[in-house]
Amino acid sequence: MTPESEQHQGNTIRTSPLLSVEETAAYLGMSKRWVYQTLKKLCPARKIGGALKFLRDDLDLFIEKSATFHMETHVNRSMVAIEVRDGKTVPHKKQ
Repeated sequence: MTPESEQHQGNTIRTSPLLSVEETAAYLGMSKRWVYQTLKKLCPARKIGGALKFLRDDLDLFIEKSATFHMETHVNRSMVAIEVRDGKTVPHKKQ
């Protein structure tokens, strides 16, 4: 997924909106502090007039890449009897 853009008379016109830090934080449901401290290291950002801005398409790509998938695993835990002989733990053999 790349930021949407259009070519118009040799200039690139972005159709994806630039979001301020406040808008970015609201869009992601995070704090402004988190955006400044964490997101700007993980997602492309632009400085315009000293203000940090994010393309919404870049944020969507960040969200997509950040998805985690949980797999159910089956753990086979068998019961093993143990006994202690001469201070050492050894499996207990059935007789």
